[in-house]
Amino acid sequence: MKRPDTADTITAISSPSGPSILSIVRLSGPKAWELSVPIEKSLDKPSKPTWLPMPWVFEDQNVLCEARLQFWPEGRSYTGQDLVEWHLPGTNWLAERLLTDLIERGARPAEPGEFSFRAFMSGRIDLTQAEAVAGLFQASTKAQLEVALEQLAGGLAKRVYRLRDRLLDLLAWLEATLDFMEESDVSPITRNLIGEELRGSAWELSQLERQWSSRDTGVTAGRVLLVGRPNAGKSRLFNALANNAKALVSPVAGTTRDYLESTIKLSEGLEVTVVDTAGLGESKDEFDSQSQILGLREQHLAGLLVVCIPKGSDRDDMSDLLAIFPEELPRLLIQTKSDLVAETPIPTETISNLNVSAATGSGLVELKSAILKQFQSDSGTSRGVVETTRARTRDALVTAAKSLENAAFTVATDGGDELVAMDLRAAVESLDIITGSDVTEETLDRVFSRFCIGK
Repeated sequence: MKRPDTADTITAISSPSGPSILSIVRLSGPKAWELSVPIEKSLDKPSKPTWLPMPWVFEDQNVLCEARLQFWPEGRSYTGQDLVEWHLPGTNWLAERLLTDLIERGARPAEPGEFSFRAFMSGRIDLTQAEAVAGLFQASTKAQLEVALEQLAGGLAKRVYRLRDRLLDLLAWLEATLDFMEESDVSPITRNLIGEELRGSAWELSQLERQWSSRDTGVTAGRVLLVGRPNAGKSRLFNALANNAKALVSPVAGTTRDYLESTIKLSEGLEVTVVDTAGLGESKDEFDSQSQILGLREQHLAGLLVVCIPKGSDRDDMSDLLAIFPEELPRLLIQTKSDLVAETPIPTETISNLNVSAATGSGLVELKSAILKQFQSDSGTSRGVVETTRARTRDALVTAAKSLENAAFTVATDGGDELVAMDLRAAVESLDIITGSDVTEETLDRVFSRFCIGK
């Protein structure tokens, strides 16, 4: 579509055609209030969202319409501009007559999708949310409607922005190290930590692309993070779930100094990656501290936390441990080493109560069932995207992931930090394509040309 002027006032019927008990005419722009209020009323423009009864006289038809006017001031509306909606009784005949009058008074007929275009240009929504608006009206099934609503609420954008912010923080940190290496107040970050962050972020982007591409086939993948204090039984549990002995098991607290991962199959079409992390507690040395940092970073990638509390642990310590993790992350709390001590009740009103013994195998089936239930309940709308978004952003996701993989390879082969920074910038630019922060005229034309008039 031709880039419309956002400085004038536009109007259109936003209700569907056909029989109805209500029809809606919408205006957006600096004169929305002025054009809507009959001259003889001379009402001052409200400073906050307002609704009021508003009669409208169609003089050529000698018809008095008792309508309802809803007003949102600039900065408080969907479009970011002054916005008026006329709610009229009955079919679109009244709406068409009102539309004609408003155009005669100076409003311009809106182009298809122009209201959502103005919302995008004013920063009220990003491009994924704009596509979700179109998806709402194109949905033909309940599942498609739920996907569009989730995307409109920002479910997709939040994941992309969160990852983008982490990459920008890493880029700023890296560039500060490059520019001020000799300054005493700047601590250089280890290449190991950079590499792990890059690989983890590339994995997350690959998972997003995989989830979107395979949404219709039912194939999903999740990441389960085993967390807890040192010597809480995480490594033995990891070995039991993975059905092998990758993790070193020892009665000495703090044996796990990095994190390990293994993919296990819970059911047909559902695999999860189980991650064993270093125990959370006081750091013995710098390497131990970095291992804990890597484990905490894994929270950003996790779809589920399995919090390991040894049976008989102090309840205050349990509360302190739970406070470490973001509240929004789904979690299962389990009591490990249940074969060693007598049962100690844990409050059931706030957390789950699963008793597991990796040594004897008791509780493993119940734990796998709980993990499966969690991912099955989360495998619907939160993993889906509107079809137009999926088609538009697939290449951007692949390109961003490839840039991060290149950066991680540069780190692993002791390449220059300036090359790492260059690939990081390229990854951020690819993510900006998804949200519309960096978008071409052609892309905007493709997105908003799918809209109907009035949306």
